[in-house]
This record gives sequence, C-alpha cells and structure tokens, in this order.
Amino acid sequence: MYTPEQFGDFGVFWMLTSLLLIVATGGYEMSLLLPDKKSDAIILRRFINKISIIVSLALSLVLFLFFESILNILNIKTVGYALWLLPISVLFLAFFNTWTVLLNRDKKYKQLATGKVALNGGKSGFQLFFGWFGLDSVGLILGAVSGTVLGWLSLLFGGEKYKKTINDKKRAKELALKYRNFPKFTAPHSFSNALSGLIPIPLFQTFFSRDIAGFYSLSIQLLQAPVALISASVGKVYNQEISSRFQKKLEFYQITKKLVKRMAFIGILPFSILTIMGSELLAFFLSETFRDTGTYIQILA
Repeated sequence: MYTPEQFGDFGVFWMLTSLLLIVATGGYEMSLLLPDKKSDAIILRRFINKISIIVSLALSLVLFLFFESILNILNIKTVGYALWLLPISVLFLAFFNTWTVLLNRDKKYKQLATGKVALNGGKSGFQLFFGWFGLDSVGLILGAVSGTVLGWLSLLFGGEKYKKTINDKKRAKELALKYRNFPKFTAPHSFSNALSGLIPIPLFQTFFSRDIAGFYSLSIQLLQAPVALISASVGKVYNQEISSRFQKKLEFYQITKKLVKRMAFIGILPFSILTIMGSELLAFFLSETFRDTGTYIQILA
C-alpha cells in the first residue's frame, strides 16, 4: 500500500510536527500538574493554547513565504500542498498533549487511555483508508492529522470541568513567571532529545535517498509504538505521583530509581529479540520489501 519512499516523506513531515510541537507548548504543558487550584490550571491551559495558536499562525506565514524552498531543501516535493497541514497537525497535537496532562492531573486514566487509542487507532485507520485511494505519502499525512484531531476530540469528553475559560491576564503572567523553568530547561531538553532521534530522516532524505529515509523512519515508528504505549501509561501515573510529592516536599528519588529498573527489565526480552531477528520479522510480517527496515531496527534496538 505504501512504499519506503512514501514513509520517508511522511517521516520528514512528522519530524517537523514533533519538533514544532515543543515550541508550540513552550514546555509549559507539564506545569499543569502543579497548581493547587483548578482555576490556575484553567488559566495555564488558556495561556498554553494561545502560544500554540500563535506558533501555528507564524508557521503558516513561513509556509506562505518559503513553501517551494522548504519542499526543495527537504526533498519532499511529492508531499506538495499537504505540507499546509503542518500548522494544523502541530496545533491539534499541542491541544491533545495539553488535555492529556489535565486529565492526568485528575487521575482520569480511563479517559487518557481512550484518547490514546483514538489517536493511534484513528491514525492507522485513516492511513489505511486513504492508502486504498492511492494517496501515497499524502495519505499517510492526512491519516496522521485526522487521527490527532480525533484523539483530541475524544479527550474533550473526559475533561468537562476544564472547558471553562478564565480570562485573567494578570494571573496568567504570574503563572508563566512562576513556572518559567519549564520553557527554560524542560523544553530545550525535550527538543534536543527529539532532534537526536529524528534529524537523520531529513538528512537521509536530502543526501542519500527517499527509500533510505523511509526505512529509517518506519523503523523509528515501529520501535517507538510499543515503547510509547508503555511509557505513556506509566509516565502519566509517575508524573502525577512526583508532582504530588513535590507539592508535599517529599523525596521521589527512590520511586524513580525503582521505576527505571523495572522499565529496563521489561524491555530486555523484546529488544533482545528485535536485535537478533529484526530483519526476519519485518520480512515475514510486512514483505521482503521492508527487510532493510528490520536491519535498521536491529541496529537501533
């Protein structure tokens, strides 16, 4: 249905989305766990949404001015006008991440799981649907954006009390200053961490070939999917727990150490299997065309 070259094009698009997402929230989304008052969390949510909208509008302006140049530099000419979905993708993914933290704040793990399933399931479902119509890399992009919007809409039903809008500019400024360490330290760390794993995609796309970029992009997606599923579930509980301990001025070193050991133990067996049999497994489940993706998985695992 989709070729390695098309996964390469999509990989570049999703890399841009992932990196710009961090800019679109300013790193403030995790601060939503900390306020004691619900009203402060609502004001922060409104503040983060404003940042996201401004970044998305600025991104639209950049695309308007340098659209052809961006396509040429990143070697994604086949994506064409689907690149205009980038601001929408960044905006709704920012909304989704903000709402996940709000729901985590209230320990609504069932709604969080539903939102995650809606996002990932919708993404895969829409990509398959558009793939049947021969939309190549555009189908992958449309599917991902549609799944993101669906995921965000599903979260709205679980966070009714945060839909209220409190327009308090003075308090918003106070909270932004109070939690300024998030954009100062957390955002750069998140950006560099994401960049380290994703930057090879446009480099492969530009200096080698689209199919190599596609093999690498798909291998990253396949490796991250199960890891993200587990880490996201565990991470929500962990983040809520340490924010509670932080507010009560309790230590959280021991539970962090215990969690790291447990996660490492869980990952040993599946990643060992992928390291040994990655290429064979991909050739069996996806076809011989994607055997090289398995080789990438073996190296990355």
